[in-house]
Amino acid sequence: MIRIRMGRVPDSILRTNISRVAFDPVAQYNNLIAIFAVEGAPEVQFAMDTLGMRVPIRILDIPIIPPLENLPHLPPILASMTMDQALDEVARTFHSIVLYGVCSNSKLYEISFAGGYNYPESWFEH
Repeated sequence: MIRIRMGRVPDSILRTNISRVAFDPVAQYNNLIAIFAVEGAPEVQFAMDTLGMRVPIRILDIPIIPPLENLPHLPPILASMTMDQALDEVARTFHSIVLYGVCSNSKLYEISFAGGYNYPESWFEH
């Protein structure tokens, strides 16, 4: 994976070891929901609390891709990896770029994505 850093971005949360992340069917097929699942892992939450970091309030208006077998998707579980490795799996699966940013003044951090699949409408026809 290619990594680009601008400024002094701490990556201690990204190095957090995660024993297991389970993805429900919606998270398996949607990169932003999958990112939220990784972020919600107990080990990540503990690391955030320890470092005094928090996620900003998010207002989302995103389309949800339904779980259909012919679409790219994550496995139901990722195990024994760092947060960074789990986010790499999300990026690789959905051909997107995972963005990680930290505001050092306020201890806010944000993980999002750019790009990814543009699903043809025909994939959603039953």
